[in-house]
Amino acid sequence: KQWYQRRVAITAGGEFKIDSVSPEIFRAILGYYVNGEIKVPYDLNMYEIKEACDFFLIPFNTTTVVSENLSAFMNELSNDGSRRKFESFLQTDIVPGMAEAAMKGERECHIVCLKDDDIVDWDP
Repeated sequence: KQWYQRRVAITAGGEFKIDSVSPEIFRAILGYYVNGEIKVPYDLNMYEIKEACDFFLIPFNTTTVVSENLSAFMNELSNDGSRRKFESFLQTDIVPGMAEAAMKGERECHIVCLKDDDIVDWDP
């Protein structure tokens, strides 16, 4: 089955049901196709809007999403930014260090990620 066949079903009434997209979320998403933006009422779950944007391949940004809940919108944008930053850090710093240890024949590699204000007392 194609990916869309696993996510979309037709009900007995002939309606399409999209797995994990509520009617309220879908209604908001339709706004993108009508007027180019998704108007998100305060009571809609911003994470679900983000997931629906990913599913329908709609950019999730300040151009496409207009939200009454600025805090929730900024939180999702921040989560995306953090995820991208960590993925970059992983590829530029962590993976090369692990590969270097593996090329030296090491079977284990322990990497500890600390925040700027974290302090670790190592046993001698």
